[in-house]
Amino acid sequence: MREYKMVYHIHPVEGGGQLPWVVEAAHGAGADVVILSEHNVLAGTEISGWQGKVLVIAGVEVSPSYHHYVALNADRSIDGKGNKNPQEFIDEVNRRGGFGFIAHPFFKGKYFILASHRWKNWQARGFTGMEIWNYECDWWRKINFINIWHYCRHPETMVAEPDSKTIKKWDELAAGGRVIGIGALDSQGVGRFQKLGFFQFHYHHRLMKTLRNHLILPQEFSGDSAKDTQTVFTCLKRGNFFIANNELGDATGFSFTAHSTSDAGIMGDDLSADAAELRVDAPVGCFFRIIRNGRIIVEKTGKSIEVGVRIPGAYRVEARLDGRPWVYTNPIWLKNTCSGSSAGR
Repeated sequence: MREYKMVYHIHPVEGGGQLPWVVEAAHGAGADVVILSEHNVLAGTEISGWQGKVLVIAGVEVSPSYHHYVALNADRSIDGKGNKNPQEFIDEVNRRGGFGFIAHPFFKGKYFILASHRWKNWQARGFTGMEIWNYECDWWRKINFINIWHYCRHPETMVAEPDSKTIKKWDELAAGGRVIGIGALDSQGVGRFQKLGFFQFHYHHRLMKTLRNHLILPQEFSGDSAKDTQTVFTCLKRGNFFIANNELGDATGFSFTAHSTSDAGIMGDDLSADAAELRVDAPVGCFFRIIRNGRIIVEKTGKSIEVGVRIPGAYRVEARLDGRPWVYTNPIWLKNTCSGSSAGR
């Protein structure tokens, strides 16, 4: 297995940004993969592929008034302006061989500065997953006119954890089927606040050092842009990755695995067995939680934890450092060998 760091949901040109800045910021942050997602436009195709040590992938954030959706493996721009039914563009993306993630599902906007773009239609089907932690939205969610000046200078003291409603909805959906969680930066670059130096929080070079998705791949990248891009897509669709707040510490080496007498898997996998052993290992001591269908089943402090389970469900891990959320894994779905179901509360 090989592990690569990916930054996701980067707006490459909004507000006057330039594509070379994205590549430069990614190199400086030590990212291996960058996924771009401009509003309604497939931007960045001219720099897609390997740029030095960084693999750049262009996507598009379909952006109607509500129901923002990051489409990947899209071959063209997708205009989502207006109150378009999200099922329409989800189906369109799927028909064209793509897939996607619901963006900032519970973000209500902020004052007159940002409009609400939350996801309203939870009856929609066919999406791969959802953003369970949107870093910039988390920042906006907590600021007010009293604290804004301090938190523009020291945003790391404001960004604490994902929105609780988002995590609750993710657990609810994952308990009934495969819904992958992904961490998003929603980085706007230097554009909208470039004349106000205290808004450095929005700069690509800073945000790319924060929230990351650690991809767990079966082998090294080949160096072929098209092949490696598809490898990333396969990993994202399977959910073989975890989300980590790099500001608290490098989570490289974190693992969540399961094995039974006849099967084995990692985060994002389905495991068909009547019983399994779950194991979590971290590079440093931390506080673990193993969660099944939204309910905590085990808590422990240390560098590793192992527990036997028998009840089908979506099992995932949260880890904390210094009392703050550090790692969120995708679930391992334990399915009963008789029914094949992982559902149940």
